[in-house]
Amino acid sequence: MKKLSSRLEIMVPTHVVNISSDPYIKNEMLPRTIESCHSTLKLEDVQFSICIEPRFWKEYPEIMQEYHNYVGQLASQFTSNGINVRIKKDVAPLLRGNWKRFVETCKKPYMMFLEHDWDFVRYVDTSSILDCFDNHDEVNYVRLSRFDLDSNYYKSMCSYANWDWICEEAREKDYGIPLTKISFFSGNPHFARVSFCRDFIVPALEKYCPLTKSKGASHLEKDIKKAEMYMIDEFRSCGFSNNSTDPGKSWGHQWPLSHGPHSGKGCPDCRQAIQKQQKIWGNFMYGHEGEANIVSHLGDWCMKC
Repeated sequence: MKKLSSRLEIMVPTHVVNISSDPYIKNEMLPRTIESCHSTLKLEDVQFSICIEPRFWKEYPEIMQEYHNYVGQLASQFTSNGINVRIKKDVAPLLRGNWKRFVETCKKPYMMFLEHDWDFVRYVDTSSILDCFDNHDEVNYVRLSRFDLDSNYYKSMCSYANWDWICEEAREKDYGIPLTKISFFSGNPHFARVSFCRDFIVPALEKYCPLTKSKGASHLEKDIKKAEMYMIDEFRSCGFSNNSTDPGKSWGHQWPLSHGPHSGKGCPDCRQAIQKQQKIWGNFMYGHEGEANIVSHLGDWCMKC
């Protein structure tokens, strides 16, 4: 059996919360996230690479140095306790830049994306997930759900809990793990195929959502979702567009129908386009209906600066 550490590296992006108003240096969420991930998933000597947002060094050098010192102390404590944690030196500004730098330099075939504010509440077999990637080239992304996968979750697309446009159990073949087809990338904890991120998603971002269109800061997931939505536009000819300026039609037709205020009309053209985009991107969520959440969010700690 291959060692997990030879197959997987974990990206842990972090930043100084409230850096311009009330800097939160001793971020207790960061060690809790790493410890709960390592212990709950039994990750042995898999490397956690902490990627500190670097763009405030010029404006707040003392605060940034204090945070680096704090994170360095955490990394040393984890290492002494047998958890493989390091501060990644090769980083880039903004979460999007940090993610791009990581996927361009990562030497492992698979990565986990793990922001600094998550708690792992139940075990899933990481080796089986990576085996699924190995055995099924169509799988490029596996999200870990923060919500219970009950029947309402599958029906409530385009909502706070479920922002996907397709949410169907993948039962047409044996993937070795329970999987659900989903539409979109999310910044929730997930596993991903590094080569797909580097060779497909990075160019797609440049094509569909260049930095001039990005909201910046912590909007990696929204930028990637824009790229996915605009690709859906290219695949359909029903007349609706994700570029619409009308808020009531900003997502155009959708399929299947959601329970949200802007539910679609079940357009067959949209259905085919959404299914095609999902197949190309290879986005899945771990689990089938009836399974409990795997992760829990520790709070709304988006970058406030």
